[in-house]
Amino acid sequence: MIPVTEDGPIVLMRNWRHALGCFCWKGVRGFVDAGEAPAEAALCELGEETGLICDAADLTALGFATLEASTIAWRAAVFVAKRCRPGGERDATEPGLGELHYFDRHGIVAMLHSFEIDDATMLVALYCRAHTTEAIRELTLAPGSGRVVTDDLERSTALCHGYPRP
Repeated sequence: MIPVTEDGPIVLMRNWRHALGCFCWKGVRGFVDAGEAPAEAALCELGEETGLICDAADLTALGFATLEASTIAWRAAVFVAKRCRPGGERDATEPGLGELHYFDRHGIVAMLHSFEIDDATMLVALYCRAHTTEAIRELTLAPGSGRVVTDDLERSTALCHGYPRP
């Protein structure tokens, strides 16, 4: 998820990744519990990882990212959370949470050009956010098309669970 504050900056965390032996930039992420909708999980993770909150109406589903589908059977729901503000409580017991950093659009673009952001899910989220305008955000393609760009979180959840199989 890409958290965007009320006054516009994008929030990223700089986290140490032991497997890589270096720091990496990432947004908010987490797992969806049984019976929980991806949007609900996204809002919970936002508070737990950043201490920020946003209204459900300010959470926009951007689609799904399937990473390493040849070996891992999972799909990431990609969101942008707009008008984020303090109000949650960051979970201090959550392992690996890095410091919050705030970037304007130009800072993010510079980081992309220098390959500073290399987390695949974050790259997909930033790409979707950059290429999703108000006009196409309203578009929802039919199940089976393999693509979703929507503000309709219920439909996104249904499409996630009914993802077309070959």
